[in-house]
Amino acid sequence: MTLGLKRGTVALRPSSAEYPALFGEERARVRQSLGALALDIQHVGSTSIPGLAGKPILDLAVGVQHTE
Repeated sequence: MTLGLKRGTVALRPSSAEYPALFGEERARVRQSLGALALDIQHVGSTSIPGLAGKPILDLAVGVQHTE
């Protein structure tokens, strides 16, 4: 499955059963990069809602540890 859109393009696509697995892969990459600094990584946006059409872009929200 191809995610993303050409710059300057807005297009909605049907929901995909592949989104949760793609999010899991991306979450693992973020977790590996941030390590313990990442307290929580959530899948947000239209691709996180089964059955909802939306832009084919994975949105992640990352909670990080306060470092001061």
